[in-house]
Amino acid sequence: MTTPPAFVLDADVFIAAKNAYYAFDICPGFWGALLNAHQLGRAWSIDRVRNELLAGRKEEDLVQWVQNEAPASFFHDSNAGEVRTAYGEIMLWVQRNPRFLDRAKAKFATEADGWLVAYAMVNETTIVTNEQPRPESRNRVLLPDVCMQFGVPYRHVPYASGVGCPTGRGSLRRPRAPTLRQQTEPAGAQRRSAPRLPPGAL
Repeated sequence: MTTPPAFVLDADVFIAAKNAYYAFDICPGFWGALLNAHQLGRAWSIDRVRNELLAGRKEEDLVQWVQNEAPASFFHDSNAGEVRTAYGEIMLWVQRNPRFLDRAKAKFATEADGWLVAYAMVNETTIVTNEQPRPESRNRVLLPDVCMQFGVPYRHVPYASGVGCPTGRGSLRRPRAPTLRQQTEPAGAQRRSAPRLPPGAL
C-alpha cells in the first residue's frame, strides 16, 4: 500500500483560510481537521512559519489558535544541519539569479519560504501554498518557482482542490471558491510532484 504524502504548510495557507472561506466563525471544522491531519502524521509546518503567524495582533483568532490550540509538535524545528545546508543552496541560487531585483532578494531572505523549501527538500514532504508560479517575476521570489527549481513538490491550498468545510458529521460542505489551475513542473526538475491533494486529505 502506498504511503500517502505528508504536507508542510506555508504561512499564507493559514492566513488566507482565516480571512476567507475557512474563517474560525464560519468553518471551525477546518481547523480541527488540520489538527487531526497532524495527529495522523499528514500535515504540519515549521517554526519560522509559526513566527510569521504570531506577528499578527494578539487578539486575532489565528494568533490565538497558534498559541492555544496547535500543539508545539505542529511546527517542526528547521535548524537541523541538513536543512541549513539546503537553505544555503537556495539562497545562493536566489542571490546569483540576475532575474530578481535586489529588493526581491532582500525580502526573500527575511521570509520563511526559503526555509520551508529547504525543510521539504531534506524531509521529502510536499509544500502546500496559496501562491501561484510566476517564473518571469522580478520583484518577488515566489515559493512555487523556488520549489520547481529544486524539484520540491507543491500543491495549492486545500479548498482549491475541492476540499470543503468539515461539518462534524462526516461530510463536507464545499465553499464557493474558484478552482485554481494545477501547476506543472518544468522539464529537468529533479523529481515529479506528488499526486493532487485528495478530498479529505486535511
